[in-house]
Amino acid sequence: KMNNVDVPVQLLRSAWTLYLAAPLLFAGFAAGYLGLTLYPCWRVLALLSGDPLFALVCATPLALLPVLSRMWLGASRWRPLLPAAVCGMQLLGLLVGMLGPSAVYDLTAVVTRVEVSRAGEYASGAAIIAVGIAFYAACFVNAKQLVVRRFTLYSPKVRQPLRICHISDVHVGSRSAQHLERVVKVVASLQPDLVVLSGDVLDSNSVRLSDLMPLQDAGAPVYATLGNHDGGDFGDALLGKIPGVTVLRDRALPLDGPNVLLIGLDDRRFAEDAVRAVDKQVSANGAGVRERYTVVVQHRPFATAWHCATAHGVDLFLSGHTHGGQVFPLSLLVRCVFPYIGGLYTDESHHGVLYVSPGCGTAGPIMRLGSRNTIAVLDVQPGARGEHTQTRP
Repeated sequence: KMNNVDVPVQLLRSAWTLYLAAPLLFAGFAAGYLGLTLYPCWRVLALLSGDPLFALVCATPLALLPVLSRMWLGASRWRPLLPAAVCGMQLLGLLVGMLGPSAVYDLTAVVTRVEVSRAGEYASGAAIIAVGIAFYAACFVNAKQLVVRRFTLYSPKVRQPLRICHISDVHVGSRSAQHLERVVKVVASLQPDLVVLSGDVLDSNSVRLSDLMPLQDAGAPVYATLGNHDGGDFGDALLGKIPGVTVLRDRALPLDGPNVLLIGLDDRRFAEDAVRAVDKQVSANGAGVRERYTVVVQHRPFATAWHCATAHGVDLFLSGHTHGGQVFPLSLLVRCVFPYIGGLYTDESHHGVLYVSPGCGTAGPIMRLGSRNTIAVLDVQPGARGEHTQTRP
């Protein structure tokens, strides 16, 4: 069965390819990050101080602060400094906002060759900061919004109308426990029959069980899988202690009332591993897949894993991870890795459906541009498979 799945992808993901490419990928990432953060920080400080070397010395630790804050947030269990780490990550949003006007200033200087006075440099530096603050503020406000997307699906396998609420990537830690509480209140108001979490509910070791307890008020049974941030025993231990929450780790769970088979899979870093996990679980539950409305939940939306699932007769595949790109133009890079970046997709040959959640939270700075925090409502109606519909808010 595996031989039918995108052999070129398996070859590209081989151990030797990754071993040889890892230094280049790391160097490219480091260069891209420094260009994104160090350059605008240096440019502004150079304009304000009039000393490029002094600006470089000061800008270097500031440019590294967001990534260091992210590392600390993921590793530390000392809760009192959690707000400081979150604030450190917000600096990245400000630096991204200053990148464009910094580049415009330098390009203009090169093209016009006009000598700028000291007062003009100071004013330009202040203007770049103002633009960065305005950009970040707009993205911050957008990241606080929460929208509901409604879809209607059809299947002859369900015995009665079924409402599934799908949420993903809340990122408690980077986001507050109050944000999760707000998400859960909206979910409960939608009166779901079941709630599915497709990973990354939390992203910090400093998160406590009490921070996640709002999940018990979702108004329906909650079924969770783990993502790349909350994967492993830590996330499982916390989520498994919440009343009404069931963690599915590479196992299938039949739900007799709505005639559903729910298959939850752990997060896999590489596509071929995700395909193997899908193939193993779906093959082991072949009779259930044929007779029940089958939902597979896996954090990363690998195209090959979804196509493998639909070839076996899986009806619905739920994923997250991409954040819908979170901030444009980062979404263009995300789309290169995950073509299914967000929304509802159909496989006409097997009638399978993939829904990729843009997430209900944010990773890193609290900002979104070109994406929204989204709760998905999937109403599955009895009947022949037909065209799936979406009702926009």
